[in-house]
Amino acid sequence: MIRGFRPVDTVMFPFYLVLLALGIVADVRNAIWFVALGLSVACAILWFVARRQLGVAFSVRPEARQLVTTGFYAKLRHRIYVFGTMAFLLVLLAL
Repeated sequence: MIRGFRPVDTVMFPFYLVLLALGIVADVRNAIWFVALGLSVACAILWFVARRQLGVAFSVRPEARQLVTTGFYAKLRHRIYVFGTMAFLLVLLAL
């Protein structure tokens, strides 16, 4: 397992990749499809980076381990939720 990642990550990232693969093989090929998949991939990359920056401070249950104030966390609140939700919603839009 990658250092700093939790078992929930080993479920969510592959699940997103499966949805992305389904979106790519879908028969829809229009402007909305291209934009949705492109933005979804961009959000997924930002989601992965935000999750990596959070490291061991991430917890499924609410518990304060340490305060992260660098990277995306210095500029935007709730990065994992924003980028993860957008990645999933956009790939579902492409389906």
